[in-house]
Amino acid sequence: MALLREAVGHTLRDARTSQSRTLRDVARQARVSLGYLSEVERGQKEASSELLNAICEALGLTLSSVMTGVTHELKNSNLVKAQSSPLSTQPKYALQGGIHRRTESAILEGTKSLIALHGISNISMIDIADASEVSRATLYNHYRDKNAVLEALVTAEVEKLVDLAGRAGTPADALETLSKAISADTALAAMRIHDAQVLIAIMSHAENPLYLVLATCIYEATKSEAGTGLAMRWLLGQVTQPITPKQSREQAELLVERTLF
Repeated sequence: MALLREAVGHTLRDARTSQSRTLRDVARQARVSLGYLSEVERGQKEASSELLNAICEALGLTLSSVMTGVTHELKNSNLVKAQSSPLSTQPKYALQGGIHRRTESAILEGTKSLIALHGISNISMIDIADASEVSRATLYNHYRDKNAVLEALVTAEVEKLVDLAGRAGTPADALETLSKAISADTALAAMRIHDAQVLIAIMSHAENPLYLVLATCIYEATKSEAGTGLAMRWLLGQVTQPITPKQSREQAELLVERTLF
């Protein structure tokens, strides 16, 4: 599974090279160091929302269009890698790729089930390996440590939210769907009990690119910049204070009625 920072880097690099521009040129216009931009493009550093916006402006792109490209990059990363491999036409390697993806999926599902029972702080890599029914060697072959597993899990969960919203009908449907998914999430429920401070710390890092992915998702559904900010605050509030399905529908409709139209 591609990391979010890698998808951001690939998207920015593709945009820059398609314009036949150098790293130095874009870095100077964005007012960031050449080394910093290089690390961002290589997926070695996460750009804050302010600096990411500056890089987008230097490229003559909107932040929304870049984050839409990032979403596509995350969804298609495994397929693109398979198609670009000189051995991808051979069944042996296609099979290995499928096994790799299924193993990662099992690890993330096992991790989420553990969090739903015990929270984040109370689980270890050994616990994750056991819950995922993989060996410890296999687990470490995919993820270097627990933080890497958690980062991949959060990215996968946000991807699911983006997919759910994209398949919804009206703006109210999209917001209701996102609200229900967040409020009913069993892992978040356990974290409210076992990892309240961790959850608050995560929520305070608004510069995380995942916020931008979710905000882009909401904007694509609502086509309203003002409504996007309000909807983001409404949804993020449910991470710590969930609401009922009935409230999700009523509040989503009210939000659309008062803000979007």
